[in-house]
Amino acid sequence: MRAKYISVIVLGLLIGLVLLNQRHRRVDAMHDMMKMHRDMNRTRQAIWAHQAAIADRIHPAELEKAVERAGLKLEPITPASAAFEHVTRRRELEAIE
Repeated sequence: MRAKYISVIVLGLLIGLVLLNQRHRRVDAMHDMMKMHRDMNRTRQAIWAHQAAIADRIHPAELEKAVERAGLKLEPITPASAAFEHVTRRRELEAIE
């Protein structure tokens, strides 16, 4: 009878250790996930800061001239830039006439 009690106690301890190990793994996984999210947010903010700095330094007219000097043929990537291109071309034609 005493062996049954000891085996039940040992089994209970093993189950408890397995559950604690699972909990610890879950906490570690959550910690790693939060760290990755923080790193992604920092990277995203750095990208936004760089994009803002680039936007402050480059003006559309200067960019167009640089593209023309380089002889590049660029296509618009958004409908808004296509509309902007249409307006720009119309203004150029009006200036020529």
